[in-house]
Amino acid sequence: MNSKVLFLIFLIIPFLAFSQNKEDREILNALQENISKINLLSNGNSSASPENHYVQKQFQEDGLQPALDNNSYLQPIITNYGVQFIPGTSLSIHNNPLEAGKDFIPLSYSGQGTVSGDPLISVQEANLPWIIDISNYSGTQLTGTDTNDNETMYKLAAQAMHDKATAVLFYNSNNASKDVSFHATDSKTPLTIPVVYINHAAASRYFKDQTADAPIELQVKFYDKKDTTYNVIGIINHGTASTIILTAYQPGDKAALIALSHLIKSNKRYEKENYLFVSFSGKKGAGYFMEHPVINMDQADCMINLNGAGNLSSSSDNLIVSGMQSSPQWEPVLRRVKSRGISLQKNEDILENSDGNIPALTFSNNTNGNISAENELKVVNYLAELIRELNRTGKLPAAGH
Repeated sequence: MNSKVLFLIFLIIPFLAFSQNKEDREILNALQENISKINLLSNGNSSASPENHYVQKQFQEDGLQPALDNNSYLQPIITNYGVQFIPGTSLSIHNNPLEAGKDFIPLSYSGQGTVSGDPLISVQEANLPWIIDISNYSGTQLTGTDTNDNETMYKLAAQAMHDKATAVLFYNSNNASKDVSFHATDSKTPLTIPVVYINHAAASRYFKDQTADAPIELQVKFYDKKDTTYNVIGIINHGTASTIILTAYQPGDKAALIALSHLIKSNKRYEKENYLFVSFSGKKGAGYFMEHPVINMDQADCMINLNGAGNLSSSSDNLIVSGMQSSPQWEPVLRRVKSRGISLQKNEDILENSDGNIPALTFSNNTNGNISAENELKVVNYLAELIRELNRTGKLPAAGH
């Protein structure tokens, strides 16, 4: 070989190695910073707002566009827990406080308000609370599962309201029966007076003497409990016909997702696909995203899910891949991907089929130790190789198609 050519080769090789090492160092530094900050901001809660805003900021800085129709990166997930009664609901009998949720519960069709009175236990009079032993009525047998829906109890309370009772206190003197549990999403029409159920143990203390009175102070207060969490979603749109979806669950995964978004946005080798990056608000966020996708899923090429993939704590740990069965092409695709120092363990017992029509792989790790940025760099480089191979391969067929 010409000596000048050899000289040029020896001159170029160190430069290429330096360039590669420089790129790795930049990714490693970013991973270290993002792992630290996301761990700090999440504080063990993947739906925490500071974490979401941090991930959104990284997406924006990397040039990802908001993926939602309202030009937002945040996909809200509203969870309705139904009617709640603690705090704010209280009951005392003979000036002895009972514990809401333990000694008594308001029934979900109860009215709200404050009531006091000194009724006789066995006498039901207008303008006083009524104390009703449901064991005296047919159709009120309690099962412990459907008791809050008991139609007879509802009719008894409605009749008491019609007869000017100021409240209804149900109890059951039959100790062989079940007690009532609160049903937060009951659909019965609410009554206008407080209606509560006192469990057998508490009722035995206060209603044993049927000829006695029972001075009562009762307050029922309801509120709707809702919780809003967010998926953070950004898109790189190259104007192509298909989209690769990349998702992350845990803090280490989200740091890797940010690193991949930066790599893909800044490199023309990835321009044959569009890319959707989704930072999930836990499993609930993942389920919500699949039910409410922000793109046409018919145009989705495949999904790559990171769920603990960033938890490699040593170079000997395996990166577990699940979902190989979701496309017949995964096996040959993965064979063509350089290992980048990653040892793959295929879990063929699990089919990660997303919505059933999209080839999907999930990368995970069983290690729960501290996240190693150095090992996560290997994961990022491996996934970058995989994504480049998917660009060369084109749209994957789903299993059975």
